[in-house]
Amino acid sequence: MASENTESVNAMAKIASRFMELIKWSFGSRRTKELIDANTYGIERAIELGEKYTGYNFSYSNGKITVSDSKPEELIARARNRILAEAVKKQINCERVLMLAANEAQQSESVSDKPLDEDWLTRFFDIVGDVSSEDMQLVWSKILAGEIKQPGKFSLRTLETIRNVSKSEAEMFQKVVPLVMKSGIAPEIRYFVFSNEGILEKYGITYDMVLNLRECGLLSTSESSIGGLVSNPKEHFVAHNDKKTIIIWGKNNVEVNLFYGVHILTRAGSELYSILEHGCNDEYVADFAQKLYEENQNNIQKVTIHNAISDSEYSEEISQSFPS
Repeated sequence: MASENTESVNAMAKIASRFMELIKWSFGSRRTKELIDANTYGIERAIELGEKYTGYNFSYSNGKITVSDSKPEELIARARNRILAEAVKKQINCERVLMLAANEAQQSESVSDKPLDEDWLTRFFDIVGDVSSEDMQLVWSKILAGEIKQPGKFSLRTLETIRNVSKSEAEMFQKVVPLVMKSGIAPEIRYFVFSNEGILEKYGITYDMVLNLRECGLLSTSESSIGGLVSNPKEHFVAHNDKKTIIIWGKNNVEVNLFYGVHILTRAGSELYSILEHGCNDEYVADFAQKLYEENQNNIQKVTIHNAISDSEYSEEISQSFPS
């Protein structure tokens, strides 16, 4: 018990230390001033060159430099005001995400000693500065908390993929999350949903939604298959989630390759799945298991459902069997 308490205290100390570093690095007045000054200089220089070589006055508004009769100093003043307003908005968004991440990270019982990557942090805060949706801020806070606990957990490519996921696409993905199953053992785990359209539509997942999730990079671009060789009851293959494990049992001396169609989550989809709340749908698991039996009943003995203990262990007790 004392050892567990010590580990918990150490984890909290690491988290607190990392958040102090983040606050100093990300929100220090010097860094904020540098960013504003850099943007201001860029706009001032563009206006200066435009006026010098054309003889016209220019203004900067909504991302565009346009011809204007205003005096240069008036244009520059407006540009500075716009930059300041934009910087304040970005700052508010970043700080909201940071505070949410602090609450999320406190629930961790272990924290890696590996340092945070500054390039990763720069990319992260560049992205979340433009995120105003509270729902999406919560998603990004979970990403930051996950990266604080385990630096390197989320790739830069994943950040860029999720950056382009709209709120409606995130809501679609959230509908898929309770249906996600896994195969393999860490670190070689694949995350997927059964691709049978009838079953997916029963749980509110249309083919158009699948196409949208492919397009935004959370599902692989084409349907795949997962399977393996089954020849006797001691050689079977498995699909599972955090609560249930499906086992396909072979027949004695009958060797057969079994495959089932799936939509596989991309790396970005898998990494996003790992931080989202994902209650498991038991009825879907039963539908999945039954369909597996119906499609392969001439070549297998049975399909059973067990309580999952871990990615590699399950209870011997059978909660459902097909055939029953």
